[in-house]
Amino acid sequence: MFPCFPLFPLLKKTFVLLAFFIFANIAAADVFMRTTAASAALNGAGGMTVYSADAEINGSPVKLAVRIFAGESNRRLNDALARVSRSNLIVIPSPIGPTTIVISIDGAMRGGAPSLAGIPTLPDFTPGFSAANHGTKTRMVSGASPFPPAEAMRSAAAALTRQGWHPATPGATTTTCAFFTKGNSIVLISAAPREIGSALMVMVKQ
Repeated sequence: MFPCFPLFPLLKKTFVLLAFFIFANIAAADVFMRTTAASAALNGAGGMTVYSADAEINGSPVKLAVRIFAGESNRRLNDALARVSRSNLIVIPSPIGPTTIVISIDGAMRGGAPSLAGIPTLPDFTPGFSAANHGTKTRMVSGASPFPPAEAMRSAAAALTRQGWHPATPGATTTTCAFFTKGNSIVLISAAPREIGSALMVMVKQ
């Protein structure tokens, strides 16, 4: 999805790839209050919790949890999900076997305004979704730019430079995905084409 992944070995270990993965998937999903039925279904199916965190979605506090279901628990999960709403669950089948990854969101209410706290100011950017992982001090916001990806990235790169950020990606002003640094903080910006303008994602690791 994002062409910047090959650059991750160059970054500090604290830039948590899992947080990137979670937020990238949540940004494409509707966010609702988690239902009792869905909670009961996950608990009944078993599985192994591999990640949990206090987070924030569109300004509202939430609990994120990532569970892996394999073998018998995967079969129980498939049976359970057929009986409940998935509106607050992101279900990702594994391409390498009968394993399923489930990201659950506890406590998020749909319709909140995205938060730009801790996000650099970008010109002509309309935010549509925000998320923050307090444990990893990682924040992201996605939204729209009226410009095509290359132009949106040039505008964003110029704005970041004026705010004291330094490009850490070769050709940062000519690519559609780039890293910038300032002190111990890292910013990732990625642009993708839309029917009108481009979709823009900004992630900050402090």
